[in-house]
Amino acid sequence: MNIVGSDSLEKELRNLTSKMGLSDIVNFLGTRNDIPELLMSNDIYVMASKWEGLSVSLIEALAGGIPIVTTNAGSNSEIVDNGVNSIIVPTKNPEALSEAIYSLILDQELRQMFSIEAQNKAKIFSIKQCAENHIRMYEEIPNGKV
Repeated sequence: MNIVGSDSLEKELRNLTSKMGLSDIVNFLGTRNDIPELLMSNDIYVMASKWEGLSVSLIEALAGGIPIVTTNAGSNSEIVDNGVNSIIVPTKNPEALSEAIYSLILDQELRQMFSIEAQNKAKIFSIKQCAENHIRMYEEIPNGKV
């Protein structure tokens, strides 16, 4: 398991990892600039946020075709589709989160389906698609359709 980034929680996470005897399987990678490559090296993407805005990293995971487990924080449920390309669980529910992760670990067919569907869903977030949507919206303003 890789943890990317550095902030005020890093020391606490390192201590907890050591206390739980997980130091051999948890890697703290610090701040990185090779996120797409790191994402592609994972079998499952997990976002356990309590709150979230429009998550670019969640969109990046979709584009990479990575099966996703995420909480229903913020706009996550607008980005991914529960049971189609992800499993969405309630925030602050570690049991549901761990069950969802475990179910994806066990079910290779589900991971493959989520991967294909994630790549399909990611297309709506492409720069080209977003630009086309904005142009269409501006063209509809004079007609009172917006």
